Amino acid sequence: MYSVRRYRGRLISSLAVLLLAAVLATLVSGCGGGGTKTIVLPAYLYYCLVDGKVVRWTRMPIKIYMDTTDVPDNWSTSFRDAFVQAASEWCDASGGLVRVEFISEPVTPCIRVKWVHDTPMGHAEAIGVTRFTTVTYYGNTYFDNVYMELATTDMSTGQPYSQERARITSLHELGHALGLWGHSTNINDIMYGSGTIVATAISYDDARCIKKLYELPADISEVPAGYRARASSTIGFEIE
Repeated sequence: MYSVRRYRGRLISSLAVLLLAAVLATLVSGCGGGGTKTIVLPAYLYYCLVDGKVVRWTRMPIKIYMDTTDVPDNWSTSFRDAFVQAASEWCDASGGLVRVEFISEPVTPCIRVKWVHDTPMGHAEAIGVTRFTTVTYYGNTYFDNVYMELATTDMSTGQPYSQERARITSLHELGHALGLWGHSTNINDIMYGSGTIVATAISYDDARCIKKLYELPADISEVPAGYRARASSTIGFEIE
């Protein structure tokens, strides 16, 4: 059984409220006539909200920039190919709701991917870390970019990860980057987050969560194209 070790989520800066916990979760919003509309969230999606908010992309395709120039000595194109494959799998799992475009130069907003030898974003026990920060633009809150760092080296052996392991790590981190800012408690899900990941593919519940996420209205989305931030926020979210 293939495995990937880690993951622990953590808040940074002034984001003080942890992800809300419940066994069966609902979002309740106002409805015409004073009633309420209840939305039942599938599987672990409730745990992927940030301070109770849906934080996801709203414009397709989502642009992804991979830094394949400033890379560790043991990096190879297999890491790039593994990431591209992982992105394709998420697009398929979303039923077409998610589309991506790989770009040769970084722009804002986009997902920015960087490979490091080890300790991504300073996390010694992590294989990958993904984060975003928010900005204020004309009084509204957006995220500007999503940043991802992926390790190339297995610290227990000193050897580079295989392409298959790189694909699994990319699947997990891309799940975060697309808006699943939390973890599943089911070991069969690629977004499992309490130790060793044994899943090698996006599960039925992973697919349910990404589809529902992109059916829900976004509370925080990417900045408008060509924005100029009025004031940078200190609020961010970082997760392994």
